[in-house]
Amino acid sequence: MNAWANSSSRTGTLTPSYHQPQRAISVNDNDNDNYIFSAKIGTSSSVEKVELVIRYKSWRDFHSIAMQPDGKGNYSTKPPNDAMWQEPGPLEYAIAVTQAAGTTTFPGGVEGHPKDWNFVAEDGYWKMDLQPTGVPIDLFDAKLDENNLIYPKDGRTQQNYTNGQFGKGSALSLGLYDLEPNKINALSKVTLTKNNALHYRDTKGYNTLLIKIRATNQAEQLNIGVLDEHGLAYTHTLTIGTKWQYMMLPLSDLRSGITIFGQAYPMFLPSTLEASNNKAWQGKAKLSQYRGCNFTLIVLPTLKTT
Repeated sequence: MNAWANSSSRTGTLTPSYHQPQRAISVNDNDNDNYIFSAKIGTSSSVEKVELVIRYKSWRDFHSIAMQPDGKGNYSTKPPNDAMWQEPGPLEYAIAVTQAAGTTTFPGGVEGHPKDWNFVAEDGYWKMDLQPTGVPIDLFDAKLDENNLIYPKDGRTQQNYTNGQFGKGSALSLGLYDLEPNKINALSKVTLTKNNALHYRDTKGYNTLLIKIRATNQAEQLNIGVLDEHGLAYTHTLTIGTKWQYMMLPLSDLRSGITIFGQAYPMFLPSTLEASNNKAWQGKAKLSQYRGCNFTLIVLPTLKTT
């Protein structure tokens, strides 16, 4: 989620300002200074100060933290790391820009400061979860990541959204119009969102993917490819049953495999790239270099194809 906001007409000096929120960080990320709040402020007149105004959701009072300039219109600060900010929970925050004419608060470019008694956040506040240390890191959420699906080049995929287990939540349903035995049946490709960037997270010790999945009509063999920082897939094949299940995939089981490409021009470009070696993910890359997944369905002659 990119957050662009125009200033109010009262100040009249701020051009669109940019801040990229994140869905979550952990208490450990906060302790280790992995995460920095940053914003770009464009203005034709001087800025007196820029503040991060933050609180736990449901708290009455905001806390203000000065953001430091770099002289190029960029301002940044680290999250609060004293004892008061070590409890996991949802945070909400804004960025307040003060000039001679007054204060403008983002998101929304609203006149005034969140600490003012009569301030109204017309566009709400940015939100981020402060999670416990060691909590699993969500890499894909069917509800939040629907705009990050890449349809395979020359694909025959059906992509639908349905209810999750017990009718709760959302699930991504993938299928094929026709299946070709012993061929690459590309299903989909999923990338990380900008508001779920792993370079802000402490991923040391994270070595296993946990996937909640089921096949619809019969057991299937699914090739899951984890994309590295170059967009190349390291894959492993799982046998998927017809009941919802959590499947664990150690990163050490991944080997360089088939990479799916999206639609591209010119059209003669390939739809997939097969690895020329058998490199392992472990030792080559960390989870912080994860950039997404691609999925292919393996149809064996002994399995039904309709």
